[in-house]
Amino acid sequence: FSDDPVMRAHQKRVHKERTSARQAVEWGNGQLQSSFPRITQELRASDWEYNSNLILLCLRIFNLKVRRMGIFNQVTTVFQSHRLIAFFCS
Repeated sequence: FSDDPVMRAHQKRVHKERTSARQAVEWGNGQLQSSFPRITQELRASDWEYNSNLILLCLRIFNLKVRRMGIFNQVTTVFQSHRLIAFFCS
């Protein structure tokens, strides 16, 4: 961190936002992985379209499950007052 107090405050704020974003991504990734325990096939390095379709399908099914079942959303609860919530939930 910088010795300048204004710059230091800015650096601390940015660091906190990045840490919060990383934590939210880790929680979301954990929820996503636990929703599809039977998908153990590795993605194909040479087939970007297949990878994209598989990931997109999993994300859409997961979002549908969360919305229809009213599953507890840890990310929303923790970051509800945080301004990053608009980014993650959009």
